[in-house]
Amino acid sequence: MRVPEPTDTGRSHRKLCEKAARYFEADRDTDTPRLEQTPKTIEPGTILYRTDAGVQQTESPSRAVDALLSELTSEIDDEADAVEVYVGTRATAGRLIEAVSRTELFRKTVVRIYVEEQGTYTRYVPPYIDKESRPSRIYTATLQLFIDEFLAETTDRTEAVPLEELYEQFCCWCRNVTATAVPSRPGFGRLLAAEGLETGPRGKDRTRYVLNYTIAPPTTTSTGNEQ
Repeated sequence: MRVPEPTDTGRSHRKLCEKAARYFEADRDTDTPRLEQTPKTIEPGTILYRTDAGVQQTESPSRAVDALLSELTSEIDDEADAVEVYVGTRATAGRLIEAVSRTELFRKTVVRIYVEEQGTYTRYVPPYIDKESRPSRIYTATLQLFIDEFLAETTDRTEAVPLEELYEQFCCWCRNVTATAVPSRPGFGRLLAAEGLETGPRGKDRTRYVLNYTIAPPTTTSTGNEQ
């Protein structure tokens, strides 16, 4: 994420608003790609990077999960508002989402994985996500996964994760994994409390922190050469 230029706060604010507008446009929940902006020919192994300037298409040299994951994590930049990955089987989609969900990319960028079924691409949602369940149950289960994967306990208060940063990363990750809406900020606070995570009072910089927890360093994931 680019740091706003302190010399022109008005221009920086406009840029931030424009980025936010593009983010929410890219993050609308849908199982159907925007056909008017999507190239007509999509083959398994295709990756689309959507930006405000248009759509950039790349083809992975291999349909193996490791190759797709490598393309995703090496090609992404700050200009991409959303990334769409097209694969040929649900098994590949499952292995890919399991691998990419452990990366920083999945917490900061909209990533949609589509799987080809009977000639049509549909948004892949892991089988453990029951979209018929109440949102609160989905949020609770997803937060538990997020905590296990990305948070680490710490006794150093200077390493405590800011609440706003944690909320933004969780929301992006939750949308990517579940293809559903996300909890409100107050709702997120209640979810944290239910999991035993406490937030401290606002500091001098008006920032609140999640006590005793920090973002864990990323782990390297190998998925083999399965397709």
